[in-house]
Amino acid sequence: MTIEMDHWDGIGLTSSEVLLADWSAQWPALFDEEASRIREACGESPVLIEHIGSTSVPGACSRPMIDIMIGIEHLRDSGCLIEPLKQIGYRCHGENGVPGRRHFTRSIDRRCLVNLQLFQLDSEHWSRSMTLRDRLRSDQELLGRYMELKKELQARFPDNPDEYQVGKAAFEEAIHADR
Repeated sequence: MTIEMDHWDGIGLTSSEVLLADWSAQWPALFDEEASRIREACGESPVLIEHIGSTSVPGACSRPMIDIMIGIEHLRDSGCLIEPLKQIGYRCHGENGVPGRRHFTRSIDRRCLVNLQLFQLDSEHWSRSMTLRDRLRSDQELLGRYMELKKELQARFPDNPDEYQVGKAAFEEAIHADR
């Protein structure tokens, strides 16, 4: 299955860019399209596929790439998904600094379109990612504060995604501490 690229315009970043885009109603549709491709590639493997990150939160500005999280019952079963994901254009980065994660990206012309993370369903990271998304979806005041921070960080670190991520981490941690 191939991606029809016409409607992916405006999506994707190079590895050194920090650029925010206003929320687009196109993002959930792009997630649905990509989730369908992933489900088809995974075949009979039982997976749960979730749209996470700011592209999953209506009204949120976001780095324009679709964040997807795949949940599986046991991380030991992740090996059987690596090759099917590679077959549909994903690059596997192993844990990439996060124990218990399998990290993948889908890029075209050196622009990352999709950031995909695979975790065990009962893992802390799965729970934290879902909590963050759901809190931002349900609390407009919290979302507003988060968007202000992201804009400030983007202005401070326009070419340093690592520092941008570090800057968001304290805010995200406070959301988890507040539950």
